[in-house]
Amino acid sequence: MPGTRQKNTPARTRSTVKGRYGQLELYLRQLQEGQQHRDNTEDSNTDTDIADTTTMALNKEDLQECLRGMENRMMDSLQRQLSTIREELKSSLQEVRKDMVELGERVDATERGLSEMTEDVKQNGILLEQITRATHNLELHAEDLENRSRRSNIRVKGLKGSKPR
Repeated sequence: MPGTRQKNTPARTRSTVKGRYGQLELYLRQLQEGQQHRDNTEDSNTDTDIADTTTMALNKEDLQECLRGMENRMMDSLQRQLSTIREELKSSLQEVRKDMVELGERVDATERGLSEMTEDVKQNGILLEQITRATHNLELHAEDLENRSRRSNIRVKGLKGSKPR
């Protein structure tokens, strides 16, 4: 019924309140209702005040216990999450290191290949110069031979010669 206050016992409070935040909200509501009830009843007797104070003390103790329990559960949860994140980061870091080693090996192989190719290009340049010189010398020699062969073939015109038999 609205407006009637139910008497809370520690056993009843512990058994009915089970959610993480529901416990806190229920205790806060009960504390507020208890304060409002005391404010509304000015001429209550001392036995009722003592009973309300005892109930409030129990509720505060239960609230503190609940908060400590929630804090412990949250800390445990955060530690598990932190541990999971650390493991994921370690795993990712190992993968990155492995990739870096592989890339380093690839770079080394590429540099070795580039060094070999650079040496090949130098050798090919030297060989090209030698071939160019040899070709030029052969062209000069061929031209000299052509000129010398023409000197042996002198034709004389206008002389009467004997007719071949």
